[in-house]
Amino acid sequence: WSSKKRMLRRTSLLIMALQGLAMPASRRGRPLWTTPAVARALAAGRAGALAELAPVQCSFLLMPYMHSESAAIHVLADTLYRDHAPATNHEFELKHKAIIDRFGRYPHRNAILGREPTPEETAFLQQPGSSF
Repeated sequence: WSSKKRMLRRTSLLIMALQGLAMPASRRGRPLWTTPAVARALAAGRAGALAELAPVQCSFLLMPYMHSESAAIHVLADTLYRDHAPATNHEFELKHKAIIDRFGRYPHRNAILGREPTPEETAFLQQPGSSF
């Protein structure tokens, strides 16, 4: 492996670890505001080098994009997942993007973040398949 590929692989592993720490802690009532931001920044810094990695590795490197509540990041994520990740991962990105496009946030996070859900969000969360 070239030193560039080793660095990308280590970055991917770091992002997986940061995402893994942030999400369970958030679900326990302690949102980690900086960890997803750090992970996203690392992923953004490596986006131009995605061609160096296998598609499955790219899907992990891009995970912070999928979990963002920014519509602008999801526009970029759509392209990055389509061009560099397995098709099934791109499909999941599109599902996440549709939620952000519809609500501007993930309704699943409302309770843990102390946000008041809208009636539309409440109805959405009661639908089968709203959590995937």
